[in-house]
Amino acid sequence: MNFLRKMKRKAQKENTNNIYNDMSKEDELDMEYFLNEFDMSGETVKFKCLKCKAEEEIPKNIVDMLDREDPGDKLYAPRFDCQQCDGLMEPIYYVGHTGIVYEYSNN
Repeated sequence: MNFLRKMKRKAQKENTNNIYNDMSKEDELDMEYFLNEFDMSGETVKFKCLKCKAEEEIPKNIVDMLDREDPGDKLYAPRFDCQQCDGLMEPIYYVGHTGIVYEYSNN
């Protein structure tokens, strides 16, 4: 899958130790299967990095699934690692499965 190859190349280029760098071929296939289970052409949620302010759109069905499965504190918005820096990304606007509205406030 293009996403996984991109992440592995990035990890190798930056000489970082992350999950993509250490993935076996079997793990890659499992991840590819997981990602293919989602419709990547549907609605998205825009995320913004708290550190570098980069923005990225993530498929809403993936954000919804991770929001439902996360056992953490629901007062915190779903977060993703920024691909541009080592910061965290939060949704600019997202309504979680519990009805909580998350809005980016770090302008």
